[in-house]
Amino acid sequence: MSLDGIKKPLRNSAEQSSDNRPFRQSAQPKQSVSYSPQNDPTEIKKYYQLNKEKNKKLYSTSSENRSFGKSVLKFFIYFFLVLFLTALVVAAYFVWKIDNFSSKITSVSSDNSTPSFFKTISDLSKKRQSLKGEASGRINVLLLGVAGKGKAGGLLTDTIMIASIDTKQGKVALLSIPRDLYVKIPDTDYHAKINAVYEYGLSHHKGLKPLKKTIKDITSLKINYYLVVNFSGFEKFIDSLGGINIQVKRDIYDPHYPGPNY
Repeated sequence: MSLDGIKKPLRNSAEQSSDNRPFRQSAQPKQSVSYSPQNDPTEIKKYYQLNKEKNKKLYSTSSENRSFGKSVLKFFIYFFLVLFLTALVVAAYFVWKIDNFSSKITSVSSDNSTPSFFKTISDLSKKRQSLKGEASGRINVLLLGVAGKGKAGGLLTDTIMIASIDTKQGKVALLSIPRDLYVKIPDTDYHAKINAVYEYGLSHHKGLKPLKKTIKDITSLKINYYLVVNFSGFEKFIDSLGGINIQVKRDIYDPHYPGPNY
């Protein structure tokens, strides 16, 4: 039986061309691609976010240290300012007590031609003028602490205290008024913090009258005397004591020091 009549299956052109190629082309070697986080957009985003959080944490820590340092410094400044004002009031009170005590001393001198020391003190005290409020038995002294001219908010009274002296019982009471207390400025329709009333009085050529009236409306106390102390006076007071050493246990970082904004 002849096999010439049997038709052979046709092969596709791709297989035919592949089998009939005289030379087989070698496969091209694959290029190796190195992986790096820098080439991956997702990793780049994560890396950027990580650095952003790290920088934010460092900045937050720096801000906390700076804020803590300023809080410590501000606390000591106001503490010693209040201490200074209190010392002045107590000193003035004791001077008044000594003077008042000397006026009550009766001296007996064996030699009438030579007056005694106590008689001399007594004679001097008789010539003194009576203090305001002394007749009523209470002297009220207003104590104000300001930063001083040339400083930001230099005339704002951030320290407001009243030293009330009871001349009959020999006692002194201190009353502190919050600087952020919202009050009405006398003879106006405006309201503001009480620490701005003193500056308002100076700028409108009214002196201390607006602040004295405001305090009287709040406390019902009539102010007989007042004392204003700025940072320069406070520094002189500290220097007169020979300086005060302050031990700060925590390091303070302030990027503005030294500089004009410190």
